[in-house]
Amino acid sequence: MIIKKSMVDFVESLDIKTRAEIIYRHLVLAESTRTIEEEVFGKRKNGWESWNVLQVYGYDASTKGLINKKNKKNIQKEILKEIEKIEISNLHEKIGNVDIEDINVPISEFTKKDGRNVLRVGNVRVGQAKWRKQLLENYKNKCALCDIVDTDLLVASHIKPWSKAKKNEKIDLSNGIILCVLHDRLFDKGKIS
Repeated sequence: MIIKKSMVDFVESLDIKTRAEIIYRHLVLAESTRTIEEEVFGKRKNGWESWNVLQVYGYDASTKGLINKKNKKNIQKEILKEIEKIEISNLHEKIGNVDIEDINVPISEFTKKDGRNVLRVGNVRVGQAKWRKQLLENYKNKCALCDIVDTDLLVASHIKPWSKAKKNEKIDLSNGIILCVLHDRLFDKGKIS
């Protein structure tokens, strides 16, 4: 599943309690997306709005009714607390490069479905690994702003974002910089430039 900007924008427009209610109804009550929308928004819709919420948080048909607990109110509170911790706004910079497996999934217990491999379809940035390798060499495996040299902590960042760059700019080394994870995050958020 590819997460699109419009999906993230829509989910961000909903308050956190509405998002939690949608996820709760999917995981615990096993309701259809149309029924969820009828219950949450008060009118029958096509199901796409609740589907967007579920997709952004990493849920799909295989997670419907996943949690079967007697104390459903506590589960509802747990889901709310978990999704409050998840910052989805950072998906805007990662659109098309998001690995759904990396999004924190607010499930408090393991089930018989956990611990298995599933096939996910998504976009892959062709040439990204070569581009990163060359940038690391150009920056002598060191953050451009500090002394961090551990390559596990270094990120090859696009100066002009991938989503806005033309094809040749996406692999242009002059459109890249090596930053440690902290400086990369600050750069992505526009806190430094």
